Amino acid sequence: MKKILVFWLVFFIYLFGYSQILKQFSSKPEEYITQLKDFIEAKDKKTGKEIFEELLPLWNSSYYNNNDKNNIISVSNELLDKRALPIPHFESFSRTLLAFAKQNASKNDFEEWLKGLSYLCRKKTATLNSIDNYLDNILSFVQKKYLLKTTTVKWKTRNATTKLVFDGEQLLIQVGKGDIVCFSKNDSSVIYGTEGVYNAYTQQWTGYNGKLTWERTGLKPNEVYVQLRRYQIDMKKSSYEADSVTLFYKRYFNEPLLGMLSEKVMADVDTQRAIYPQFKSYSKRHRIKNIFPNINYDGGFSLKGNRFIGEGTNDQMAILTIYRNDTLKLKVASRSYIFRETEINSQNASITIYIDKDSIYHPGLIFS
Repeated sequence: MKKILVFWLVFFIYLFGYSQILKQFSSKPEEYITQLKDFIEAKDKKTGKEIFEELLPLWNSSYYNNNDKNNIISVSNELLDKRALPIPHFESFSRTLLAFAKQNASKNDFEEWLKGLSYLCRKKTATLNSIDNYLDNILSFVQKKYLLKTTTVKWKTRNATTKLVFDGEQLLIQVGKGDIVCFSKNDSSVIYGTEGVYNAYTQQWTGYNGKLTWERTGLKPNEVYVQLRRYQIDMKKSSYEADSVTLFYKRYFNEPLLGMLSEKVMADVDTQRAIYPQFKSYSKRHRIKNIFPNINYDGGFSLKGNRFIGEGTNDQMAILTIYRNDTLKLKVASRSYIFRETEINSQNASITIYIDKDSIYHPGLIFS
């Protein structure tokens, strides 16, 4: 009977593994690091060996002092209490410990990250999935300065100072003046000269100031761009909107325009097919003299990719007036025009032709 009991005991230990029977890590740093290694290797020997070949020497280096090690052990036990698994949770935790030491990252950043993790472990409503996202998020940040990196979208800081701050409820990444870049689907978008705060729990960015150009649509960056004020981005996405931005478009407007910005990074888009960034002016009427030689425009304005869109309403159409030798020859009224480098198109226009003192009116025409 005893042999049978021993057999089943060994069987269940083998079946569920060392990872399932570890209830608490040792408070002694030299025992803890061995336990952590065994804990992960019991689930995946190759992964554990790969991590700890690098982590063990760094654990005994000058980067982690005794206080750091005690805090790491404490948080590790909080992870166990949260029922964190060897893989992915403790694997990501160990890789982040390795990254901080390997990069010789700011000790303040390390301490704030650990406080943020401890808070999540103790928070009843925090799920293991949210902890996993947090660990992956900070690992990518420490390694490559990614604010967020997923299989579909990446947001990265560039040429900017950064600092981790735990405010008691949130872990924030404070980003000094520099660029943030979104990568997705073989395309990218850059906000230049911005600064802000990234929330590592919610993946939300709050930015201040910055410049976005239309360069990837083929328009010159010093001729067409917007200046942002305060804006927010859900960095789980490759798109965002910002209101009260200021557009500078020197070809058509002597003064900057106030309006709404929409940006989206899309797949397989060249300069001619790009429909982002987009800008829509708050003002419904703009008067542009000689938008083309001898052609004046009066109407609303938006920019979609590199296409200037003239806009009107049923009550107030957008108007083109065409002159010859300073004499009005043609008046075109439409709800929508597309202005390109050398042409203007409208799919539904009303046209008035002026002949001496008479005129001819044609509704519902294609104008090109």
